[in-house]
Amino acid sequence: MAEFFNKNNIKAVALHSDSDPVGDRVRKLSRKEIVEQFRHGDIPILFVVDIFNEGVDIPEIDTVMFLRPTESYVIFLQQLGRGLRRDSSKKYLTVIDFIGNYKKAHYKPMLLSGVNPMAGREPVSRKHNQIDYPEGCSVQFDMRIIDMFEEMARHDPLKLRMRDEFLRLSDEMESRPMRCDVMMGSDIAVGEFMKPSFLAFLNTMGVLDSEELGWIGTLVETFLMRMEKTSMTRSYKLPVLTALLENGGSVGYDALGVAFRDFYMNSRRRCIDLQKNINSKNESIEAWEIKDFLSIALKNPVHFLAKTEFEFIKNDEVGKRVYFADGILDAWNGALAAHLRDIIKVRENQYYSRKYLVEIV
Repeated sequence: MAEFFNKNNIKAVALHSDSDPVGDRVRKLSRKEIVEQFRHGDIPILFVVDIFNEGVDIPEIDTVMFLRPTESYVIFLQQLGRGLRRDSSKKYLTVIDFIGNYKKAHYKPMLLSGVNPMAGREPVSRKHNQIDYPEGCSVQFDMRIIDMFEEMARHDPLKLRMRDEFLRLSDEMESRPMRCDVMMGSDIAVGEFMKPSFLAFLNTMGVLDSEELGWIGTLVETFLMRMEKTSMTRSYKLPVLTALLENGGSVGYDALGVAFRDFYMNSRRRCIDLQKNINSKNESIEAWEIKDFLSIALKNPVHFLAKTEFEFIKNDEVGKRVYFADGILDAWNGALAAHLRDIIKVRENQYYSRKYLVEIV
């Protein structure tokens, strides 16, 4: 784009994170110098890729051109926000959409209010006049635009958005997205993709392999579904499931105690969660022995998993081991382990983001 503009006598520069500035007349300038010239109008057009989305304040920007599609609520607001800073040199911001973001135009009123309609938590069909904008801000739409918003919303159900998001991620990754990929790469909450289960969603998309297709209607499908939904008021089930995962579906008490300790002691956030939930005396758990961690594991998550998920997880108190039921162990292999690992990571993120507003990556 920069080369095309320069060839047509419109001075422009392209910047992206992996290369030097592009533009014959300013090739030797540093990024800092280019930004300064851009702010003063010496460089009228700046094409940027994967930079300037955040942390850059150039209030003089009076036009934003969208040259890349984005389904991301965050990226859209960051890119639009480049031009929303007040400056005495401009009366308004012009936004030009070249690549079809208008297809999601009916989301824009909610986006401007700071609400993410793609997350599935807000009704996308909310009327424009029912939306609360930030104090001091007003938004007016032409009546024809309002009619268009309402018509577009009627033809944009959640299932269709989920399909489009999944296909977009597939194209970007050049592989099939899993739960974590959806969680990290889509503005639609991953929980929506797990209704009734992620395996069922993959089946509707026609992307299950022959082995996964063999799980449909079996105990394995039910197991994955239940692991996606199993109650988690605390994080204790995560290290138990991780220990089972890392030990081929059967783990002795001693190894379970070590896994429980390592899960919490190797992460400050996890450690805080354990200390907060079970240590009423406020004594340091850093001095605990393996038996202390094992005691918590057996008393809480193992007890409740064996009680509520007894179809899948067993506790042999005589043999001192926790293990998956025969139907799961019989099917246990790398593919099933990959699904469980994916579920554990998603559930951990859901738990910590809900309880502590932090993300485990």
